Amino acid sequence: MKLNNYKEDKDLVEGIMSREDSAFEELIDRYGDRLLKVCYLILRETDLAEDAVQEVFIQIYKSIYSFNHRASLYTWIYKITLNKCRDILKKNGDYCTPLDTAIIIADTDIEQETLSQLERANIKVLIDKLPSIYREIVILFYFEDLSVKDISNILGEKENTIKSRLLRARNILREVFMEEGIVNEG
Repeated sequence: MKLNNYKEDKDLVEGIMSREDSAFEELIDRYGDRLLKVCYLILRETDLAEDAVQEVFIQIYKSIYSFNHRASLYTWIYKITLNKCRDILKKNGDYCTPLDTAIIIADTDIEQETLSQLERANIKVLIDKLPSIYREIVILFYFEDLSVKDISNILGEKENTIKSRLLRARNILREVFMEEGIVNEG
């Protein structure tokens, strides 16, 4: 039996396929918080995000044998996650509460902290208003730091489609940010 140290995704997948508890625990440790963040950004509700993550891990456990190593494990998991979030949004009629505006403050200047917090909260609310086709890409690109190629694999779209949607989302956000006075023209 392997030790609780799966350095490579291939070893981790093999461990899960062998139903090693330590492998599945490491998978949860490695991806759980990141998946929760993505689910929360998409679903905009803590309970729904937690339920989605739990369902994602159940789906991974059940379908690990279908993982074919053509994409990275990370990409495969995120594709499952996005599909689960989409299912939940459809089930709920795409209705969720707005993003929580609570932001962790790191500076010591109270006035600057407050202004910074309000600005970030406003930006998150504006991103939340994007159509879901753009919101997903913005979240994956800017919040999860995924490449266009990875997003393309996750969404099953061509890279050029992802690039054009990202450009369109940026343009929409730029216009809204200017209207809201968050950024100046230029």
